[in-house]
Amino acid sequence: MGRIRSVAVAPSPATDPSFHVPLLKVPHIVTRTFRAAPAAAALAFGLVVAPTFWSASLAHAQYEKVDSWTESVKTLERTTRYNRDGTHHAMLTALRKLKDPNLKPLFQALVQSEHWSMQINGIFGLAELDAKTLIDPFLLSQISNVDDRSAAIAAAVQLGMVDRPQAETILAWTDLTPRDIAILVAETVHRRGAADIEASKEANAGAVSVLTPLLTATSPDVVGIAAFALSTLGVPAADAGYGGLAKQLQALPLRDRNATIATLAGAATTFRLTGAIDFLEEQLETTTLSPEARLACVDSLLRLSPERGYTAWAQSVKTSPLHSLRVRLGLLLLSSDVPLPANAGQPLRTAAAAADAPDDPILSMLASAIDSLSVGTAATELPALVATGHVPSMSAVLLAAKRLDTDSQRATYAAFFELLKPESRDRMSAAAIDVCLDAISRLAQLDVAAVAKMFDESDPADGTIRDLLLLAMAGADTSDAAKAAFDRRAVAGKRTASLVLVAYSRYAPSLSPADAEELGHIAAGGSPLEGPLQAQAAWLFARHTSREDKAIAALLAAAATRSESPTGGADANRRE
Repeated sequence: MGRIRSVAVAPSPATDPSFHVPLLKVPHIVTRTFRAAPAAAALAFGLVVAPTFWSASLAHAQYEKVDSWTESVKTLERTTRYNRDGTHHAMLTALRKLKDPNLKPLFQALVQSEHWSMQINGIFGLAELDAKTLIDPFLLSQISNVDDRSAAIAAAVQLGMVDRPQAETILAWTDLTPRDIAILVAETVHRRGAADIEASKEANAGAVSVLTPLLTATSPDVVGIAAFALSTLGVPAADAGYGGLAKQLQALPLRDRNATIATLAGAATTFRLTGAIDFLEEQLETTTLSPEARLACVDSLLRLSPERGYTAWAQSVKTSPLHSLRVRLGLLLLSSDVPLPANAGQPLRTAAAAADAPDDPILSMLASAIDSLSVGTAATELPALVATGHVPSMSAVLLAAKRLDTDSQRATYAAFFELLKPESRDRMSAAAIDVCLDAISRLAQLDVAAVAKMFDESDPADGTIRDLLLLAMAGADTSDAAKAAFDRRAVAGKRTASLVLVAYSRYAPSLSPADAEELGHIAAGGSPLEGPLQAQAAWLFARHTSREDKAIAALLAAAATRSESPTGGADANRRE
């Protein structure tokens, strides 16, 4: 099984192209669907819609004498079939996104699956149906392979599914890896908070006794997390293992050292380990620090200590020899939800005015946008930055807009619509259109009438803009927005109309016979929608035709058949 080196943490449009800083090494099939990043509006209901959805539709089956129910059951059964390409995981994730308690028997059955990725989907599916969205440690213990269980622990912590009692229960197990222990204890420290750490010396002593042996681990990320947690608990730096961590980092090749520092910065952010602050500041003094590692350290400092983080940010802007790094630092500050001093953007203006600076207005515009957040002019400055069409800046604006009042958010999100008009849309990349859809979906969450008005006043001859607005409303993930899109679907292309029907079906108490029949066709593969949407359509078709019990029976039978298959269990599949 292929592996990646990260769980998504501390999302920022400046840290790297996918907006994530590395944390821990875990199997990619678990984490890639959980990444939280700006994406197409359709991602709001749990699946990836290809960014080229406005182009020609995919070929799809012709339905002549095909029973929609039989074929939709086959679609659902595919979710219980392991595939190396991860399609089963995407389909199960789509079902989980429905948060339907009637799916509980399926998730319970998946926990007994032979393949660890199926087990994890079952465990997480049950957790998402729990009122507190917490995993059951007993179910986690059913994953027999230690490496696979470690992957599940890391993902569960990353998703916020492990509270302090769950972490303490798991820590009592005797076969945890050092990384498991570091993650779980760091999470308990995070969950306790500063006040409890200050008051509860007994709990501190218990955590210290568990963390201290980790300082001799051979993995620097484990040693680093342990050292940060110990410092957060009040252990003096001399006793917290920083000397050993420094030796391990120095022994690494430069590229690996920078990657590990970025990993540790992300972990410090994830677990809110304020004991890491001095370490992060020290790393920023290192001349060999890569831009990615520098951004990760500054980002973590801003979140852990805004005052010291801003000082580090300003110094990095001043001393950076790279224009691209200064831009990324500007994006980082704009998107960071932390209190900032007056005229916080001034270092960017100074850099923009330097004689050797390229003729690029982005730095000055970022400075104005940053300042606008504190002086109340964001409703003007953020839309101006959007109008540049600079995708990283547009993504940063989406994050910054969360800090604004409702009226300013409306104005900011509406600015993205201007880019979708034909005169600018034809010059935009798929990524830029994707960000615009995300913004308009957010506007639809706030004020669906505003987006509906955009649609109603759009040029009837411009089918593209109409499809995009329908997709944005469908992706807002609210019943009102789904209904508004559904009411206007008659003019949509086949793909968009199908997607809108699936979105509406999530909320509608009932469907007309004709709409239910169309939903069945989608579920059976009779539309240009991908497997995850087909899986959702199949379950919704069962719901709207009162056949959930039959669908569950078929799913359980299929899951049982897979479990009895002699084609190999978890260990065999892990080596693929």
